[in-house]
Amino acid sequence: LATQPWLLALDEPAAGLSPAERAALADALARLAADGLGIIVVEHDLDFLARFCARGICLDRGRVIATAPFAQLRRDPAVLAAYVGDAA
Repeated sequence: LATQPWLLALDEPAAGLSPAERAALADALARLAADGLGIIVVEHDLDFLARFCARGICLDRGRVIATAPFAQLRRDPAVLAAYVGDAA
């Protein structure tokens, strides 16, 4: 961040963090996004993503299964089947 990038890419940034650390990281990412930084995050923790993610693309076995505002993705049957195990 010291070089003022326009895009930040993170892979599973919340892995191994405590709940408090996850919340602090999500808040920091939300502030960075609000300041105009583009952020791409590969993450399986939907609750973590919900704190700062405006729009998402969900993949299953390397294929896009849904692209939508994040709140909508959390209700998508294909996303639920892929990440939770069923669409119920």
